[in-house]
Amino acid sequence: MELSKTNPTLQVDAVAINQNDKIYTLPPPARHPDLMKYMVMELQCQMPVRGEQGFVLSDSSFATRERAAEVALTAGQCVMPLFYHGKELHSEDLWVDL
Repeated sequence: MELSKTNPTLQVDAVAINQNDKIYTLPPPARHPDLMKYMVMELQCQMPVRGEQGFVLSDSSFATRERAAEVALTAGQCVMPLFYHGKELHSEDLWVDL
């Protein structure tokens, strides 16, 4: 199946945490601990951060680690294999520190 320019491949864009129905995110190469620190230090969220860790996709939706793994593998984004984490995506599977 060929993708048209009007239907680009869905990709994983950034780490995210869904907490109390609000999505918090930071751009790459941020990791989830970086986002948690930002949430507490800059946004004054209460510790501990207990939201669901996941990712924001290129369509601006939130994806769980499992769904994000499917998207990243389909899009050919993984720079490292997922064998360290089973079926869950982690930021180190996508980008190295810049």
